[in-house]
Amino acid sequence: YVPYEDGVMKGAYPPERQRVWVWGEYELRYVFPPEELEGYHPLWINRHFLNESDYVDGKLKVGDATFSLLYIDVNYMDIRALQRVLELAKMGLPVCLKNNPSEPGMQKSKDYQDMLQSLIGLGNVSKELKQLIKHKPLLSGDMLPEYWCRVGGDGAHYLFLAHPLSKGLKYPIYSGQSKIDTLMKVPLKISVNNVAINEIIVFKPYQSVILKIGPNGDLDYLNIEFVPKDPIVREREKQRMNF
Repeated sequence: YVPYEDGVMKGAYPPERQRVWVWGEYELRYVFPPEELEGYHPLWINRHFLNESDYVDGKLKVGDATFSLLYIDVNYMDIRALQRVLELAKMGLPVCLKNNPSEPGMQKSKDYQDMLQSLIGLGNVSKELKQLIKHKPLLSGDMLPEYWCRVGGDGAHYLFLAHPLSKGLKYPIYSGQSKIDTLMKVPLKISVNNVAINEIIVFKPYQSVILKIGPNGDLDYLNIEFVPKDPIVREREKQRMNF
């Protein structure tokens, strides 16, 4: 769940986190998914998407996306979001509630705490992820790259693995920062349809990887190679970082 209410309540970033183009916590520029979710293909979701979702056949479905669990780690939650989470949890959606959120704003609802206690009291709500998750992570390993996965109409999983050096990329970006001279080998365990695949992924300079994983665990590499010119490495100029 997107911690937007937390950002609004916090106000401005501390000076060391402000930039010429960055001011407040509500911008969510330093918010990242929890480490324990990294291999489970997490995706941020907010109240609007929860309102548009349906809980069908043990899954939360929103548009073309399907989720097995809702993970909430916030200090504040709007009462409308809490009400919808409670509705979905009563339908059976597992909810990992890491903290007991408070109601933001000056005007408080008399029903907020009762709704929160009703949510906490459900058997499919817990602060421990391991008590709720019923499947292995899509990816596991000592160094997970950034990735994305979708299921095609043929039932195959298409897994995009970004080059590991692109992980954690942030501004400012300097000329020549992308220069790479060597291969990188990353051992990964991929779990799809109850099939575990141990594979050493080889990343060539400047290259990402797409894997096609069939319903039975057959693995193929798709050709997405594009070799750019080597970047021009220039001396890094000192950036104006603070207001």
